[in-house]
Amino acid sequence: LAYMLEGTGAPVVITQASLENVPPEYTGQRVRLDTDAAVLAAYPEEAPASRTEPRQLAYVLYTSGSTGRPKGVAVTHASAVAFLKWATSTFKPEQLKGVLAATSLNFDLSVFEVFAPLVSGG
Repeated sequence: LAYMLEGTGAPVVITQASLENVPPEYTGQRVRLDTDAAVLAAYPEEAPASRTEPRQLAYVLYTSGSTGRPKGVAVTHASAVAFLKWATSTFKPEQLKGVLAATSLNFDLSVFEVFAPLVSGG
């Protein structure tokens, strides 16, 4: 975790109180979903305006790395949208609505398992 947080420069980690110091060397902001409810409730309920551009980073997926050290693969919003357009043009909506999310969220296939059903009404 420390390696990934350092590599991405993540300014915020969403966590829970029992994992507050994992990893201990992280110095960014920690938001604890189980104990920071009052702080979170003070934020507006309306979603902030989005200024997302297709070329901007959507997520970083870490591979196992052939060298033994994971490496981050940066995926842009445009790439994620292109992948989901492919999925919805290749599979029928009935097929996508029944996709079973069976892999870890740390595996690249999880992007298909989670988002393909959502964009097709599943």
